[in-house]
Amino acid sequence: MQPDDPSDTTQREMYLLSFKPHKTRHFGADATIDLLDDLLDMYAIEASQLCFLVGDNASVNVSIGKKVNVPLVSCASHHLHLAAEKHLQPYTELFDKVLFAMKCLRTDKQRAVLREEDLLMP
Repeated sequence: MQPDDPSDTTQREMYLLSFKPHKTRHFGADATIDLLDDLLDMYAIEASQLCFLVGDNASVNVSIGKKVNVPLVSCASHHLHLAAEKHLQPYTELFDKVLFAMKCLRTDKQRAVLREEDLLMP
């Protein structure tokens, strides 16, 4: 195969196909599908050529995937964030208390008190 052979599936290239606002002020699944249809028409791409969509698990994105019958591949960092939030949920009250204490201790006056007591400073 030649270096620029389009049939070479080992080479990966990415292109920004479009960057334009929605036609309406509605950002629901149907409006986004219309935008996607216009984009595909512009490049003469058939919807059946789409392998998957990538996005977070926002209900709009899930709805788009279902309506166009294309699998939605969720963003890995979004999944990690959701998992961390779920894991840390039992400690929310403690985190709130620590945050409150840190806000109270960030003044010079409070730092001086900590220094006098020979305690750790924030």
